[in-house]
Amino acid sequence: MRMFWQRMSDAEEFAVPESDQPIDWEMLFRQHIPDVLKLATRLTGNLHDAEDVAQEALLRAARSRSTFRGDSTFRTWLNRIVVNVFRTWMRNRRTAGPLEEETIDPLKNTDAEQAETAELVAQHVSNLPERQREVLVLCIYENMSAAEVAEALGLTVQNVYSTLNVARNRLKQSLASQLSRESLN
Repeated sequence: MRMFWQRMSDAEEFAVPESDQPIDWEMLFRQHIPDVLKLATRLTGNLHDAEDVAQEALLRAARSRSTFRGDSTFRTWLNRIVVNVFRTWMRNRRTAGPLEEETIDPLKNTDAEQAETAELVAQHVSNLPERQREVLVLCIYENMSAAEVAEALGLTVQNVYSTLNVARNRLKQSLASQLSRESLN
């Protein structure tokens, strides 16, 4: 991350094309780092990979900040970049073979039973197909509207609703199947 801040401090401030007000890019990036890391963690399923995805996403955003036109919110624009980096990471991961998975509890509950449940859900979310995971995480965990998710992922609003429904049903079936197997043991 140190390299990222050095690159940011060497850059000058940019103005959004339709605005006379310069954007304080460093402040914007610093303000959104926790959200970027949280989204990356929920997409990748573990903190180690999430840090790599988040750093790459922030670097890409810093390099392409002049393309931010203000048509969407900064958060939506940045989330789109995180999702794109995640997709690249997934493609690279598939070609490199399976890695050791260390699933974490994104909700960080102190209650042991709730923490166990949250970890179980996070594990099953991580096993969803990419598009379903992206839509579910952005809608449910990031509280983005269907329109914002559609814009971030390049989908229609109807496609977001459909994909979210499929993801929820798949997650429900997956969790029910595991819970029934555990109750038999």
